Amino acid sequence: MNFLKSSIGGVGVGAFYIQGFAAILNCEVMKVPFKYLGLSIGRCHKRGAFWDGVMARIKSRLGRWKGRNLSMAKRICLIKSVISTIPLFYMTMFIILVIVIKKMVSIQRKFLWGWGSEGRKITWVSWENVCESRESGGLGVVNIKDFNSALLGKWVWRLGSNEVGLWKEVVESKYGGWRNLKEDRCIYNASIWWKGLKSLWKLEKWGNNFGDCSKWEVGNGKSIKFWEDRWVGDESLMFKFPRFFSLSVEKNASLNRCGSWTNGVREWSLVWRISLFDWEKVQVRQLLEVVHVSCPVMEKVDRWVWKVDKLQQF
Repeated sequence: MNFLKSSIGGVGVGAFYIQGFAAILNCEVMKVPFKYLGLSIGRCHKRGAFWDGVMARIKSRLGRWKGRNLSMAKRICLIKSVISTIPLFYMTMFIILVIVIKKMVSIQRKFLWGWGSEGRKITWVSWENVCESRESGGLGVVNIKDFNSALLGKWVWRLGSNEVGLWKEVVESKYGGWRNLKEDRCIYNASIWWKGLKSLWKLEKWGNNFGDCSKWEVGNGKSIKFWEDRWVGDESLMFKFPRFFSLSVEKNASLNRCGSWTNGVREWSLVWRISLFDWEKVQVRQLLEVVHVSCPVMEKVDRWVWKVDKLQQF
């Protein structure tokens, strides 16, 4: 380790101790805020000053001389590359302010229609049409707000998928995993990143979007909730059979806990709070016929499948 190129800092530690450690290691004291992988750490992303560095870099890449000398096709390619790379780390972690989005779009529009040229240029089409895909008649320019939501939504997908890693273990141990995003209760001292995911889950109605565009591919049944998740059909069983959900003893039980294997055959076992009437027993048999279509498989693991993509990935 090269201590001359390193710095040391602390959270909840006095400045006297930090300076002592820095003297022992012969390195500098880290100042807050600082940058890590191009991301500003220790500043509030809800203030416009937080995004000044990003705006300055975008303006430097989309300069006036490029707007005068490059053709429209080249300007479009440059706009796509700049917006997709420069603010990527920021948009992956934080919700972009509306005023920052307007400034970014303003720079893109001026650059596209000949920024720096003599006279006032004509805006031939609306920016919404420019952001449409080429198949829909647009130019395929990234919609910044949607791009920001998609990057944050990727975290939800990774939390619910089979991906393993230390970061996922830490998040699940602290926040309880992706299912707790839809809970109204606030976790004390939660990170800015987690609060942003929770707010987007409500504002963008991600519960409905993820439910409509994804489905569970049943494996061993350890990750799928029997009543809550959509694992058989397009509707969860708690809404399809509301009475039996209210009578169930284990409302949060997973598939592997709602039955057992006998000679390689899956036998469902549901426990009720009260004894069922004869007409209810008939409906229970209908319920078992529905769930029998997607029986768990012992050798596989449960996984999310993105229905709207050919590769079944978000």
